[in-house]
Amino acid sequence: MQRGNRESQLPLPHLDQAALLAKYTTVHIVSLALSESIGIYGLVLFFLGDGFGTLSTFLGISALAIYFHRPKKEELEVMVVATKTDEMPSLQP
Repeated sequence: MQRGNRESQLPLPHLDQAALLAKYTTVHIVSLALSESIGIYGLVLFFLGDGFGTLSTFLGISALAIYFHRPKKEELEVMVVATKTDEMPSLQP
Protein backbone atom coordinates (compact mmCIF):
# COMPACT_ATOMS: atom_id res chain seq x y z
CA MET A 1 0.00 0.00 0.00
CA GLN A 2 1.42 3.34 -1.03
CA ARG A 3 1.36 6.07 1.58
CA GLY A 4 1.21 9.59 0.21
CA ASN A 5 0.83 12.98 1.71
CA ARG A 6 -2.82 12.93 2.76
CA GLU A 7 -2.80 16.59 3.87
CA SER A 8 -2.35 17.78 0.30
CA GLN A 9 -5.21 15.56 -0.89
CA LEU A 10 -7.80 16.65 1.67
CA PRO A 11 -9.78 19.79 0.86
CA LEU A 12 -9.60 22.56 3.43
CA PRO A 13 -12.86 23.64 5.02
CA HIS A 14 -14.07 27.16 4.32
CA LEU A 15 -11.85 29.43 6.39
CA ASP A 16 -13.62 32.42 7.87
CA GLN A 17 -11.14 35.20 8.67
CA ALA A 18 -13.03 36.51 11.71
CA ALA A 19 -13.44 33.04 13.24
CA LEU A 20 -9.80 32.23 12.62
CA LEU A 21 -8.68 35.48 14.25
CA ALA A 22 -10.94 34.79 17.24
CA LYS A 23 -9.43 31.33 17.72
CA TYR A 24 -5.92 32.73 17.30
CA THR A 25 -6.60 35.41 19.91
CA THR A 26 -8.12 32.92 22.34
CA VAL A 27 -5.16 30.57 22.02
CA HIS A 28 -2.71 33.38 22.69
CA ILE A 29 -4.64 34.75 25.67
CA VAL A 30 -4.72 31.29 27.27
CA SER A 31 -1.04 30.57 26.57
CA LEU A 32 0.04 33.98 27.89
CA ALA A 33 -2.10 33.54 31.02
CA LEU A 34 -0.52 30.15 31.68
CA SER A 35 2.93 31.62 31.09
CA GLU A 36 2.22 34.45 33.51
CA SER A 37 0.94 32.02 36.13
CA ILE A 38 4.45 30.57 36.41
CA GLY A 39 5.68 33.92 37.72
CA ILE A 40 2.70 34.18 40.07
CA TYR A 41 3.52 30.73 41.48
CA GLY A 42 7.06 31.94 42.10
CA LEU A 43 5.73 35.00 43.91
CA VAL A 44 3.46 32.85 46.08
CA LEU A 45 6.36 30.55 46.94
CA PHE A 46 8.47 33.60 47.83
CA PHE A 47 5.76 34.89 50.17
CA LEU A 48 5.47 31.44 51.74
CA GLY A 49 9.13 31.51 52.69
CA ASP A 50 11.20 30.36 49.74
CA GLY A 51 14.26 32.34 48.79
CA PHE A 52 14.78 35.07 46.25
CA GLY A 53 16.42 32.50 43.95
CA THR A 54 13.12 30.67 43.55
CA LEU A 55 11.32 33.93 42.77
CA SER A 56 13.86 35.00 40.18
CA THR A 57 13.92 31.54 38.57
CA PHE A 58 10.15 31.40 38.21
CA LEU A 59 9.99 34.99 36.97
CA GLY A 60 12.72 34.26 34.42
CA ILE A 61 10.97 31.15 33.14
CA SER A 62 7.71 33.10 32.97
CA ALA A 63 9.34 35.93 31.01
CA LEU A 64 10.87 33.47 28.54
CA ALA A 65 7.55 31.68 28.07
CA ILE A 66 5.77 34.97 27.44
CA TYR A 67 8.47 35.99 24.96
CA PHE A 68 8.27 32.74 22.98
CA HIS A 69 4.44 32.54 23.00
CA ARG A 70 3.77 36.12 21.95
CA PRO A 71 1.61 36.78 18.90
CA LYS A 72 3.70 37.00 15.74
CA LYS A 73 2.97 39.13 12.70
CA GLU A 74 4.16 36.37 10.35
CA GLU A 75 1.60 33.91 11.75
CA LEU A 76 -1.21 36.40 11.20
CA GLU A 77 -0.04 37.07 7.63
CA VAL A 78 0.00 33.33 6.90
CA MET A 79 -3.55 32.99 8.23
CA VAL A 80 -4.76 35.93 6.12
CA VAL A 81 -3.23 34.33 3.02
CA ALA A 82 -4.86 31.01 3.96
CA THR A 83 -8.29 32.63 4.16
CA LYS A 84 -7.89 34.24 0.74
CA THR A 85 -6.70 31.04 -0.95
CA ASP A 86 -7.73 27.42 -0.49
CA GLU A 87 -4.30 26.20 0.54
CA MET A 88 -2.51 26.53 3.84
CA PRO A 89 1.01 27.95 3.42
CA SER A 90 3.81 26.67 5.62
CA LEU A 91 5.16 28.63 8.58
CA GLN A 92 8.61 27.17 7.90
CA PRO A 93 11.00 29.41 5.90
